Amino acid sequence: SEGDLRLTGGVAAGAAVLTWLVLAVVLGATGSSPGKALTGLRVVHHGSGTPIGVGRAVLRSLVLALSGLPTFG
Repeated sequence: SEGDLRLTGGVAAGAAVLTWLVLAVVLGATGSSPGKALTGLRVVHHGSGTPIGVGRAVLRSLVLALSGLPTFG
């Protein structure tokens, strides 16, 4: 039914947002994501060479997500 589809869509959206947030926090804390770790890449602060921090990583991920929106539709 329509209610079941809404619930399923809400659960899927919630899982996607939670996954996005966890990956952003891991990126900020370690400078690496699973894909970056496989290729030996890290995201670091240009001046200090340390991981960029959780706040900057969440902002970075949000900007990247927003920049991809025009490709949907």
